[in-house]
Amino acid sequence: MKRVLMLVAVGLLIVVSACHKTPPTSDPVWSFQATGDSVLFQAEFYGGGSGANTQGLVGLGWEAKHAQPRLDENVHIDGHSPAVLVMAFGQNYADVYGQAESDELFRMMFTPHDSACVVVVLPSMRQNMDRVRADLQTLAWARSGQGKPTRVVDWQTRVSAHPEYLDADGVHLSSTDANGNGRWDSSEAFLQMMSGGCS
Repeated sequence: MKRVLMLVAVGLLIVVSACHKTPPTSDPVWSFQATGDSVLFQAEFYGGGSGANTQGLVGLGWEAKHAQPRLDENVHIDGHSPAVLVMAFGQNYADVYGQAESDELFRMMFTPHDSACVVVVLPSMRQNMDRVRADLQTLAWARSGQGKPTRVVDWQTRVSAHPEYLDADGVHLSSTDANGNGRWDSSEAFLQMMSGGCS
C-alpha cells in the first residue's frame, strides 16, 4: 500500500512540477552537486586526489531536510538545476526513519530538472538500514520509471569487498591504517563510486 501511495505521490509531483521546470545551466559550478551525511563530507575532505568535482556540495546535509531548502531555492528561484545531483543519505535515519524522512528524500530526488541525472548512494548496512535502503531504491525506480535519468550505486558492495574502508563504528570512513599513517583509499573509493554514477 505504501508503494502505491508513493507512486501516486510521484505522479502528482510530476504534474505540479511541470509548471516549474528550469533548464539545466551550462555553468560548470552547477554541473555537479553532491549532498549527504558525514560520510560524504569526510570523503570530500580526505579524497582530494580522486578528480571528482564535489565543489557543489548542497547545504548541511546530515539529513535531507537540511539540504532540500537550498536545492529547491537553487532550482526554482535562481534557475540553477544541477546536471548531476548525488544524494548520499541514510546513515542518520537508522533509528528514526519514517514517513517524514521518506517524504524529504522524495522531494529532494524530484527537485532537479527532469533531464538531470540523480545518483542515489545506498548507505552501508547496519541495524535498521534495510528500510532506508529499500525506500531509496523504490524512489529511484519511480523517478527512472518516468524517463528521468537516475542511477543507484551501493556503498555496501564496496565495503563488503573492502571492510578496511570503514572505521570501527561501521559507518564512517577509515582515515588511518594500523600504524596511524594516513590512508585515503576509502575516501577515493567513495568519491569515484558516486562521481561515476551517471557515466
